[in-house]
Amino acid sequence: MDIDSGGQPRKGQQQIPPSWPEWQTPPLRQAMQHPESSSERSVIYIVVAIAVAICVVSAVTFMMWMMAGGLTDDVVYPSHELNLSVARVGGNFSMFVGHALGDMRPSEVYMTILDHNGEVKSPMSSVPLDELTPSNWSTYKAEFQKLYPSIYVGVGDAIMVNNTVYPSGYRYEVRFAAMNLATGYFP
Repeated sequence: MDIDSGGQPRKGQQQIPPSWPEWQTPPLRQAMQHPESSSERSVIYIVVAIAVAICVVSAVTFMMWMMAGGLTDDVVYPSHELNLSVARVGGNFSMFVGHALGDMRPSEVYMTILDHNGEVKSPMSSVPLDELTPSNWSTYKAEFQKLYPSIYVGVGDAIMVNNTVYPSGYRYEVRFAAMNLATGYFP
C-alpha cells in the first residue's frame, strides 16, 4: 500500500484499520501509562515482603541446623535403660525391673549368663526374654514374667533364674541390640 506524506493512504487505495482501535491502547502500554492504585501497590508490597521474610527465616533456620551438626553421620537413637534389682526368692534369683525407659519388646531384649571364669553358661547365650517361658523352663532354667499386660518390658516385670544351675557369683548381662542395659552378679 502506498502512503502519502501525511501518513494517509493514497486515493483509490483501501484504508486498513490499525491492529488496535485508535481509541484503545494495547493493555501493556496502558498498564505502563496508568499505574495501579496505591492500594493495589500496597498489596503487592505486602506479598513480596512476606515472601522475602519466609526465605530469610528458612535460610537462618537451615544455617542454625547446619551449625548444630545437622548433616553428620552420627545417628541418635532414643535412650533405653533398664534397672534390675536382684534378690534370692526360695530356690531362685528374682531379677525385678525397677526402671525401664524406651520401647523394648521382650523379643528385642537378650539375656546372657556367664560363669565364674567369664565363659557363657550354655544355653543362656543371648536368649531373648520372650523365649524364657514356663514351657522352656526345663531348657533355660529361667523364666520372664510380665506384671502387666503390655508388649514392652516394663516396671514390675521379673526374670526368675534357678540358683542351683546359676549359683551366686555368676554374672548376668541384659542387652537391647548392641546396648548393654544391665550387668551384675547373682548374690
